[in-house]
Amino acid sequence: MANEALSPDMLSSSRVPINMSDTIYDLNIDKTPLLKLLSMIGKESSSNMKYEWMTEERKLNWGTVSSFGGAWATAANVAGTIVVPAGEIGLYAVNDIVKLPSDTNTNIYITAINTSTYTLTGHSVDNTTTIDLSAGTTGTNKIFKIGNAVELGSGRSQITSQQPSDNYNYIQLFQTPFGVVETTKSTKLRGGDALSREGNKKGIEHAFDIEQTLFFGQKHKATTGYMNGEYEQYFTGGLYETIATNVQDELSGSLTQTEFDNFIDMGIYYADKPIIFAGTTISKALNVWMEGNVRVGQTETVLGLSVNSYKTYDGKIVKIISHKHLLKNAYSGFAFCVDLADIKYKYLDGHDTKLYTNLQAPDVKQTINEYRTWGGLWLGNEKRHGVLKNVASIA
Repeated sequence: MANEALSPDMLSSSRVPINMSDTIYDLNIDKTPLLKLLSMIGKESSSNMKYEWMTEERKLNWGTVSSFGGAWATAANVAGTIVVPAGEIGLYAVNDIVKLPSDTNTNIYITAINTSTYTLTGHSVDNTTTIDLSAGTTGTNKIFKIGNAVELGSGRSQITSQQPSDNYNYIQLFQTPFGVVETTKSTKLRGGDALSREGNKKGIEHAFDIEQTLFFGQKHKATTGYMNGEYEQYFTGGLYETIATNVQDELSGSLTQTEFDNFIDMGIYYADKPIIFAGTTISKALNVWMEGNVRVGQTETVLGLSVNSYKTYDGKIVKIISHKHLLKNAYSGFAFCVDLADIKYKYLDGHDTKLYTNLQAPDVKQTINEYRTWGGLWLGNEKRHGVLKNVASIA
């Protein structure tokens, strides 16, 4: 026996109670803004693993030039031809008046259309002024359709029409199992019941798996599945794969505020309820631009999510959510402009997210539960949405 007073360090460790909180503090990873919003305003059942819809848009007044032909391509002439993409030939009709603002100030009257070669034939409106497109450029938004002019006393104009486009996507089966052995259920643990805690964690992971797929899933049906090779396996397509028209690629460059405004203009052109999910680089850019030009409004809270209001140069207000848990690392320079009026979360009838319990085999001393969701993304018309990608830095 020591001839001195006892100190805590001299006591046996078995005699000293552990001073530990009963709370286990989780990382805040349950940020699923798109899934939360769609669960509130855009949720719809499907009676089949494959769901289909049709889209159509009005005729555009701006089109694309593939090339110039005839005398216009080699020298100045009154008449010539313009070749347009196959998908845009239906925008034009005989008697239309078009303009090529990047190449000539002279209006062009269309006299004939070849739907096989996607060629417009025309001449200057006065049929006298020469047009020289030999040094002209081609590319996006180079042809402007003004209207049409019809000869008095003539018959009807040419009828043009376009068919709706068919679209489809699949329901994907998400599963997240969890469990404990029976003795764990009887053991008193700090932080509460082990099975309940596992359920809470796995529920968060399950929701985040769905959220990530809504953004980055790729549409596919494997007639013979990859697991057992017996049944079909479905994969739902996400925003990144589906949005193809309004895509602004910065090619790992620096983003200016004007370029960001251009992205918003492009993404919300048809949108009714636009909202932007921004990566960390884009979110930091908003803070920088706010200091120089107060155009980012007060932060508000919607469904527990922080939302900024961004005012563009022409007075448009767009809501922005920083999706820092998903759009980071290689995707930190990404932003998705989504029209909430044209997007839905689809689920198989009777099979939205559910917790299935006691799935363990009868002869094992375990309790196995599992979250299951049959869900997918429905995006009405991809032209009502936009993607900004590969922003390496901000200017």
